[in-house]
Amino acid sequence: MNRICALIAFAALVSPAFAQNMSVKRPVAQGIHPKPKLMLVPIAHKPLVLTKGRPLTAGDRNEFIASARLSFAKPGAKPRVMTANTSPAVMTINPDQMTTPGGFLAAGYDVAEWDPADGAVLMTQGPESMIEFVAPVTTNNLYVLTVTVNTYCAAQFTIAPAPNEQAVVSSPPSVVSVSAGKTGFAYAFDANQAGSIAINVSSNCNWEFLSAELATTPM
Repeated sequence: MNRICALIAFAALVSPAFAQNMSVKRPVAQGIHPKPKLMLVPIAHKPLVLTKGRPLTAGDRNEFIASARLSFAKPGAKPRVMTANTSPAVMTINPDQMTTPGGFLAAGYDVAEWDPADGAVLMTQGPESMIEFVAPVTTNNLYVLTVTVNTYCAAQFTIAPAPNEQAVVSSPPSVVSVSAGKTGFAYAFDANQAGSIAINVSSNCNWEFLSAELATTPM
């Protein structure tokens, strides 16, 4: 009995010190986290969109880049000729890897299901269920965001740049129509200052996000 009382008294003496030590040695989160987003900046020109009713190929993307470079060129200026040295630099993300070392990343909002075994993120219909793509941008570059999806019905996708830091919408939404099944679309844009451009993608039909790439090309 005396021994039990002694143990209780000892615990009462050491517990404050133990609690204090625990408060100092808190667990530290592990893992690699992307750098904070850069300041959101507005889009410089009205974006262009492309869809062909199927997943887009590298050839489709490159033709779209050439057309967009002509559209976004300053009056009287001729875009640089595409060579091996000016081929687009491409960063790719998918449901298994939603960030890249180059700063291109995506986040899902109101996600219905994420199944790593299938390699897809299931989204529902409506503007609240969306994937936000964040692209690091600088001046004098053209950016093409190409998204591959799977839809459960003929659908309309809304592609809307997020408001910039001054709460000014940088560009009105674009809408593309696609058939049911695996398909894709591309979105070309540029910026007149360095920072980030966030682009929100949603649909009026249940859909799966499969992959996305950001191609950067000098103007």
